[in-house]
Amino acid sequence: MILRSVYTVKPKSLAKALDELPLELDLEDGSHLRFSEEMGKEEMELRLLRELPISAPLEIEVEQSGWSVPLDDGTKVPLPRLRVPDGSGPNRHQLDDVIDGLSFLIDTPVHIRQVGRGKLIPENREEIDLIEGVGSDEPFSATGLTMSIRTTSLEVGAGNLQA
Repeated sequence: MILRSVYTVKPKSLAKALDELPLELDLEDGSHLRFSEEMGKEEMELRLLRELPISAPLEIEVEQSGWSVPLDDGTKVPLPRLRVPDGSGPNRHQLDDVIDGLSFLIDTPVHIRQVGRGKLIPENREEIDLIEGVGSDEPFSATGLTMSIRTTSLEVGAGNLQA
């Protein structure tokens, strides 16, 4: 099974800094990266395609899949998703290293944003049957939250309060 993820790359000016597009790289984790210019919703965008072979058996996640279908009575039935076992999925650190390296070489901040949840690409009949049985080629993606808190130290007193 191959896990395919697509990212948009900002700034678009990075495409000018790269001599030839598409640019393809292979990472130590087995990922294959491909930078290319593609038509977005309104304009040309620089895209990064990442394909990672998954050799571990995928797990079927139902209860915590994050997807459901509402029934007529208002209840929701969870939809299954295929989960890549922990430690077998994509390692974001190697991808970040590539982006940081490009940023360093062109002396411009480079950012990527994933488009969608990714897609599982079957490579044999057994994997095709697994995807058809689950009903989706989208991998399980845990909901995440990044939280940041900003604090300041203010001295509040009668002299600096206004009514």
